[in-house]
Amino acid sequence: MSSIPNSGLSAASLNSLTNSGSGGVSPEVLARVSRTLQAQNSLAPKLNAALSSDKAKLSGLGQLQSALGSLQDVLQSLSGNGLSTNASSSASKVLTASSSASAQTGTYSIQVKQLAQGQVLQSKLVKSPDVTLASDVPTQVKLELGSASGSGFAANPAVKAKSIVINPNNSSLQGIASAINEANFGVTAKVTQSGANYSLSLSTPTGTENTLRISVTGDSTLQKLLAYSPNGVKNLSETVAAQNAQLNVNGKDISSQSNTVSNAVTGTSLKLTAKGSSEVVIKQDNEQVGKNISNFVANFNAVNSKLRSLQQNELKTERAPSQVQDQFSRALRNASTTGSDGNTLNLEKLGITLQKNGDLALDAEKLQAALTRDPSAVTQLFSNNSSGLTESLNNQIKSLTGSGGSISREVSNVNKDIASLNQKKDSLSRALTLQANALARQYSQQSSALPGLTDGSKPGNLFDILG
Repeated sequence: MSSIPNSGLSAASLNSLTNSGSGGVSPEVLARVSRTLQAQNSLAPKLNAALSSDKAKLSGLGQLQSALGSLQDVLQSLSGNGLSTNASSSASKVLTASSSASAQTGTYSIQVKQLAQGQVLQSKLVKSPDVTLASDVPTQVKLELGSASGSGFAANPAVKAKSIVINPNNSSLQGIASAINEANFGVTAKVTQSGANYSLSLSTPTGTENTLRISVTGDSTLQKLLAYSPNGVKNLSETVAAQNAQLNVNGKDISSQSNTVSNAVTGTSLKLTAKGSSEVVIKQDNEQVGKNISNFVANFNAVNSKLRSLQQNELKTERAPSQVQDQFSRALRNASTTGSDGNTLNLEKLGITLQKNGDLALDAEKLQAALTRDPSAVTQLFSNNSSGLTESLNNQIKSLTGSGGSISREVSNVNKDIASLNQKKDSLSRALTLQANALARQYSQQSSALPGLTDGSKPGNLFDILG
């Protein structure tokens, strides 16, 4: 079907609105309307081009924010004692450990008594995973996570309840499982087979605060299948109870909702994998400093590579990538500290040099020599309260991406511009529709060219409607 370029109007839409005879709008009239609008409609291509440009820019700014956020995570892990400490576990099958900025050196005796686990609920068996279970009544299924104690249920304040609607077309076990998973509530649903029959299995995140309560309103069959309360109706069977991780650190009992525990040893994250005992040692480690600096260089270069790519593509007309590179370059060149010999120590003396493209080159042997000679000064150069390189770069990223930062402001401005362009596009579309239908009615009633066109005059300009 032919249509008017850039207007979204077709012969069918004009026919329905003009009532121009039993035959509707003829191909000749449609072509004539199209030519007239095309001659005047220079704004539509410009609007579409501006929208495409803004969307590409917004995508580029999002990628820039993501890249800077990744580097910021690395910088934060290297601040404070995170640069120079190493955490090791004597029993890696029981737990692993990693230190961060606030880590304190020492030896910690840890006994893992119990791992955290989520709750698992199982429905009654049905003959097929694809058979429709509900009637024509729409059914609302409300999912809640919380703690059960005695006769009460306390909702988990960190997880908002989620309601899903089950209609006959998604009321099979497979359909219900898909609906729950698509709700992104944190509960995993799957269909399991037992002999010739099938059931629905629901699994929650770990911890006692993630016990499930399900309220069902609507179809009685689904109520009998899914309704569950820890202290009430239990139409689902609990096959695994939710529980917290339990461990003892240097004689102190600790409970955790997760198997990743950050509140047991200051500045250290423990990942529990099995019951048992382990000794965790946190110590100053010059070799670890070298590994962390190498990791910083690799991550910095990855971000710089992304900046170059954005400069050539999505953000080729924007200042943001070059602004970031300029600020990073100044911080790298200005980074220095005083060594134990009283001389100035900078990145170049560590074997780290800034390349023309903004990348960092690392001479591993030179770095190791500096660490052997003056490990304290090397550590201070990178992390020294608020004056180390990692803190300086981290603060610059915050100033760019934080609230009120130049990149955040630019994202806000582009979003506003996209909203404005979409409004103009909607107004243009309405104006084109009005003018196209008016022209179609006029041309359909004439057997010859418009008088206004024979004497060189033009039809009314559609942008008058836009104000």
